[in-house]
Amino acid sequence: MKQLELIDRRIIMLISFLFIFLTSCQHMRNQTEDEKDTLEKSVLVCDSGYPEKYEDQKIRAQLNEAKWNLYLYAVVDTPKNSEGSFVSQNPKSYASYPLILDTLYTYNGSTFILFSFCIDGELVTKDKAYKMGIKYVPESISLAKTVNGKESRCVNWRGLTDGDNFCMETLNKEDIEKFPKHYSKQELYEMRKSSNRLIYPLNPAIVNYIESNKENLDVWFITEAKRRGIIK
Repeated sequence: MKQLELIDRRIIMLISFLFIFLTSCQHMRNQTEDEKDTLEKSVLVCDSGYPEKYEDQKIRAQLNEAKWNLYLYAVVDTPKNSEGSFVSQNPKSYASYPLILDTLYTYNGSTFILFSFCIDGELVTKDKAYKMGIKYVPESISLAKTVNGKESRCVNWRGLTDGDNFCMETLNKEDIEKFPKHYSKQELYEMRKSSNRLIYPLNPAIVNYIESNKENLDVWFITEAKRRGIIK
């Protein structure tokens, strides 16, 4: 009798063990599937390719130029909130994240192209940027000719400064050639400021940053920088 009771206990223990094991396996499988779904959704959301309706090569060239200019402007910035704290657990340059085409429209003969950065698998839309408390999220760099024939560059922001923009007339080649060949640390730091990046987009501080951080920056951006002869 005692031997039968012992066998019964062992059977019950075995059944319990199998139940726990199978439940655990199911939980792990569900967790893996959830992670896979999340990853697939993230990849889908962060797809930086252009929609098929923009197959025209002229439009594609405009999109690439707008994307390049936005990456170039934002490369030395890292997403921060209004208190100056990083908004990501792993702070990175804006130019480390995929840029996703947001809006393309034409108004009074001018084409406006807006992009959204995809940070940690989520698009930083206007609402998202505001909720994250980011003050300046660059969404576009627009180019225009001034009355004296020079080029003007404008950066447009979203977030707590939604709709704000800042424009500067760029330096021409002759002005740039007058600059000294060597710069102090303070002068290089000044070149990273918003206004100086607009008037002199490919200044030494920006080029040096791209070269020094190319392994951590977006593949498209680095490929484009090499294609344009900015870095090797």
